[in-house]
Amino acid sequence: GSVGHGIVDIVQAALVEWSRKSGKSVEYVLKGSHLLTEMYSAMAADVPVSTDTQLNKELVDSLLNNNNSGGRLAVAGQAMSHCVNYTVRDLVDHASGSASKITLLTDCASAVPGFEDAATKFQQDMKEKGVQFRTSLDLVQM
Repeated sequence: GSVGHGIVDIVQAALVEWSRKSGKSVEYVLKGSHLLTEMYSAMAADVPVSTDTQLNKELVDSLLNNNNSGGRLAVAGQAMSHCVNYTVRDLVDHASGSASKITLLTDCASAVPGFEDAATKFQQDMKEKGVQFRTSLDLVQM
């Protein structure tokens, strides 16, 4: 949660402000720390090679069943073509029919240059499964 931790300053400031106002802590999840496998998804490695690279069921359940958020999970991050893509796919695969609880913030994620088609395909696939798409302003106004 500090500078250099992969969180841009303006997002870090917003997280600190949210934490201050809500009295709650931000839970940071690290991924990709196993040198023998790639981990685009925050939920599991592409090829699990150990227990810590397998699907993190506790994290999936925590995100999908968080009643403190009004039953809604907003997703933002980089990149729409890779990490956001595979993380949301893992969530939807384990959402037990509640993919509509997931909202992808379209103005808070973008594709890696050259991988725009992957991001477009991901969005099409998720729309078909019921994932909601909104901007961050739409979410704040809800």
